[in-house]
Amino acid sequence: MFVLFAYLMLLELGLSEVSSALLAGVVSFQPMLTFITSSINIDAFLLAAFGLLLFGAVRFLGRGADIIGVSCLLAGTVISLFSKPPGYFSLGLIIFLLVLFFISRAKGYLKMEFWQKTVLGASFFIFIVAFSWLFYHLYQAIKVRYFPGSQSLSLLPAYLRHQFDYNVFYAHSTFYWGNFGWLDTPFSQPMIWVIWAILALGITGIIYFFGKNIYRWKKLSKKEKVFNYQVLFLALIVLGFNFMIHAVNFQQVNPNNVADESGAIAIQGRYFFPVIGVKFFLIFWGLTALLSQIYKKIKLETGAFILFLGGVILNFIGLFVYLVPRFYLNDGTTYFSQELLDRMSQYKPIMLKEWVIVFVLIVFLALIAKFLYLAYCRIRSNSK
Repeated sequence: MFVLFAYLMLLELGLSEVSSALLAGVVSFQPMLTFITSSINIDAFLLAAFGLLLFGAVRFLGRGADIIGVSCLLAGTVISLFSKPPGYFSLGLIIFLLVLFFISRAKGYLKMEFWQKTVLGASFFIFIVAFSWLFYHLYQAIKVRYFPGSQSLSLLPAYLRHQFDYNVFYAHSTFYWGNFGWLDTPFSQPMIWVIWAILALGITGIIYFFGKNIYRWKKLSKKEKVFNYQVLFLALIVLGFNFMIHAVNFQQVNPNNVADESGAIAIQGRYFFPVIGVKFFLIFWGLTALLSQIYKKIKLETGAFILFLGGVILNFIGLFVYLVPRFYLNDGTTYFSQELLDRMSQYKPIMLKEWVIVFVLIVFLALIAKFLYLAYCRIRSNSK
């Protein structure tokens, strides 16, 4: 479901159907996400809730308070609150959303009649008071249950040094991108370096995108300004969600574990997955904004196609180079052996026994190839 909601969110951002499908596909092939959601767990439920919430939020920013946007926004918020503790961030997300929404509509507000301004202002004030009351009491309940004592800020410099230590930073990156088994089979350092380089380029591109548009803000059309507010909202959500995770993690710090490079206060990668669709969009948009200055003819759909292909390759590397050997290739077992099929189908139902698994894998690869071919044909037809 979260992949479907990511696709709908990307459509609301104005991307074409092809680009939206390709970028949603990149999300679905994220190696660690695939590994985590391959079994039934509450993380997948939280991801779907946040996907619904973010779709509603982006639609609300772009179109205003229509039935679909508000319904998805409220439903996603309620489901998030009843899933896992990270879902509480949905309340902070709504604050970001309302502030940016009223900033983006400020000019229209000034043109209203006096009574319209009064009614709207009073309604907004009442909502903020009620929401603040709810937020405060929920915060107090969470604090009493999980963090009865506040952490001393004197440990903050040590915590930051710990988080940016190379070994810790590498370990946390593998928790997010690929570390299988009992977190004992991580991606190699060169692979993580490539991912870091792509992320750095994407962040640089996003900063360039905002800087360029701030400089030429008065020349932007209304539609372009709304899109900028949407991208800013998504960037703030990623930053806010990361801050929340680290703020919670900081409560576990003490002088002993903050000096331990073994990851005594490590953060699991799945904690950051609720905003993974947003991250991939920001990476994509940043890379496109940056590369378009080097190669003027680059198309959004072409960039999405390349990113999707890279995501598939990364997923297959995680599956066939790391995950399968970790669980099945030991004691002399090799690929293309009957023993491998026996092990892989050991706990599967009858319809997935032995060679049926091979058939399913072949069909899966064929569908990916078909999807790539159709996307390539659509991109070529759109470029003519």
